[in-house]
Amino acid sequence: MNLTGRLITIHNLKQQVETFWELLHETTAAVTQPENLKPEVRRLFGDLRRKHTWEKAAAHFYTQWVINAAGDGDIFFKLMDPSGWEPWQREIRFLILEALTADKYGIELLRGAYEYLVENSKTELANGLLELAREAGGFHKAPAIQAFAGVG
Repeated sequence: MNLTGRLITIHNLKQQVETFWELLHETTAAVTQPENLKPEVRRLFGDLRRKHTWEKAAAHFYTQWVINAAGDGDIFFKLMDPSGWEPWQREIRFLILEALTADKYGIELLRGAYEYLVENSKTELANGLLELAREAGGFHKAPAIQAFAGVG
């Protein structure tokens, strides 16, 4: 399976994964060693020759970076709004959503960030992620997404 088609080459996708991986480690104040990226991707997602492996890695590391970097609801929802993503990222949007809901801190951040927006009358900032959640809500089994999308 290959979600991004010709929107991005596997070479460029690998570079994007490396960028997200480095951003994540910078955010968590960890020292990166480039030789550790491929073993980590292989351990988490499998065959490094498959483009879909790198799509899953991109979704994972992007989402982990957002979870660790978002200081408030404004930043979180801006980073999780598909309208601001590259076309290839929009093709892996459901992988990004799955990575968000697979992480307990991601779910906590989603809830807390949305409560922040409601309290500050800024709920329109959540429209992009809310639309994505609704799009996925019909088949996405994560209770947090179904509840957020209003389909559960």
